[in-house]
Amino acid sequence: MDMVVDKHEVSERRACCVAGQHRSTQRYEPVERNSDEVLVKRIHELVASFPRYGYRRIAAELQGEGWDVNVKRVHRLWKREGLRVPRKRRKEGCFRRFKRKLFEEEVRWS
Repeated sequence: MDMVVDKHEVSERRACCVAGQHRSTQRYEPVERNSDEVLVKRIHELVASFPRYGYRRIAAELQGEGWDVNVKRVHRLWKREGLRVPRKRRKEGCFRRFKRKLFEEEVRWS
């Protein structure tokens, strides 16, 4: 757009109007985040410390530490890194142990 403005000596507003483009698209400068590697490293440290925490709880921990992150960003990094919360193991109840003991000994009740 700068070339059109310089070559035809028109305002940016006029050039954008002719091109059918919003002026804000010409002024937009993308912001690069270099802190993703440091953030991912901290997420891995938290996951090692708290293996049962999910991405929402990890995001809350990071926010508590002063990181400027939201849940969506942590979720995106969580999926990219392939992290998962391990499944809960079912506790073996008293009845199961008793039932297994019965079948092992083949006890007859009648």
